[in-house]
Amino acid sequence: MEISALEALLESSRAFDANLTLDGILDIVVTQAQRLVGFNRCALMLSDPEAERFDLQRTLGHGRDPSDLEDLNIDLAVDLAVLAARDRRSFRTSDPTSDSHYLEISPGMRSNIVVPLIAGDEAVAVIIAESPHVDAFSELHEKLLSVFGSHAALAIIALRTREHLEGRVEHLDALHKISQLASLSVREGFDEVLETVLEVTRELVPVGHTAILLMDPKSRSLRVHASEGYQDGVERLGIPLGRGITGRAAELGKPQIVHDLEIERDYLPGVPGARSEIALPLIAEGQVIGVLNCESPEPNAYQEEHARTLSVVAQHLAVVLRTAQLHAEARHLSITEPLTSLYNRRFFMSQFEDAIGRAQRYEHRLALVFGDLDRFKSINDRFGHHTGDRALQAVSEAMRRSIRGTDMLARMGGEEFAALLMEADCDRAIQVADRFLAQIRQLGFKSDDGQPVSISMSAGIALFPEHGDSATDLLRHADEALYEAKRLGGNQTVVAQELQADAANA
Repeated sequence: MEISALEALLESSRAFDANLTLDGILDIVVTQAQRLVGFNRCALMLSDPEAERFDLQRTLGHGRDPSDLEDLNIDLAVDLAVLAARDRRSFRTSDPTSDSHYLEISPGMRSNIVVPLIAGDEAVAVIIAESPHVDAFSELHEKLLSVFGSHAALAIIALRTREHLEGRVEHLDALHKISQLASLSVREGFDEVLETVLEVTRELVPVGHTAILLMDPKSRSLRVHASEGYQDGVERLGIPLGRGITGRAAELGKPQIVHDLEIERDYLPGVPGARSEIALPLIAEGQVIGVLNCESPEPNAYQEEHARTLSVVAQHLAVVLRTAQLHAEARHLSITEPLTSLYNRRFFMSQFEDAIGRAQRYEHRLALVFGDLDRFKSINDRFGHHTGDRALQAVSEAMRRSIRGTDMLARMGGEEFAALLMEADCDRAIQVADRFLAQIRQLGFKSDDGQPVSISMSAGIALFPEHGDSATDLLRHADEALYEAKRLGGNQTVVAQELQADAANA
């Protein structure tokens, strides 16, 4: 082997050490290969391990771009690459006129050499060089390309390994963030969890906009609970199972990739101008609890690699979301009573004390309505406890419809109820209490066997600050007013100050 050839081989191999990109490595392969052996044309085929195929990546002497190859037989080049890679060997043709096995890749070429780039037992790429001259390539050229090819293969494998590891590190970092979401949901709440997931997804797949849809167990439909880049009002859209790409992902329990939404008949608009979409089901405890969805204004934005990455994320996300849901359900159970789902006495009193503290600081007004069903024991005795339980549920729902979202409603025990009205004066409290009583009287409730059941309520009202500066004081005054309403025959409202006025007049 000539000294100049050794020096060229050493220099070519060193060039790989200075380059950290695949494009750079492939450029070095074709330019240095030409320096080593000399050729008029070459094609570099790179293996795709996941797809188990060879793809044309570089050419020299054919045209400016691999797509500009009118004189190159691509299918035949791929066949030669597969043959060389499969057999892990090089082969060359010195004189096609005397070789019946010669395969003409480009017109006018008289000899060629095919060399796989091998590292260990892996054929990473194949280089096919051609010349218009007979006997253009020698055994030395074959050896030079083989040695050079092994250095090139190592450089490509090292790059792929590094990219894979970097991808794993990024992936694992994202998963680590998601794994912390369970504790975040305890500290901050469910909405913060979803927003953090959107952020993590953008880091992993920064090619579009993301939405998290959760399953509504009652309607069996998907609803957007968090999104970035989606059109206004999308959170009000209920998506039935099987409808749209997200509904299909939820129904089948499998990732869905659509490369061109313009030809997708069942597309439900999410992102304005979207052209491609990927939807991954969130599965926990064997059930689909939602969908992680991404849409991009670019066609073909999502590939299988995105599905693989996001599928792992979706698996972890589903567990975290289910954990957050369970935590929310557990908290709901801890602050409500099971029959009516109204707040329980313990939680109501704690919130009542906090509300009074805020009212004192900001000089706000509060009103407490304390209600008790009239002669409720007779309903249980006559129609049974199941009818009584249904009556309590009906009353609770009627009262719930009569207050604002900022007010609080609780079942204090038995047939006793309390409503805390924020920023309410006496007139407002009387209006709400009278509405309670009217709604309950008009229930049209029937027993289990269809008999009409008459239900009524008596109510007492106490006001802050007029009747006390603590929850205990206000509840005591409201209870006294309630007792007076009962004494007067029930089905009416009494305000605590009326008792004070009566006592002063006595």
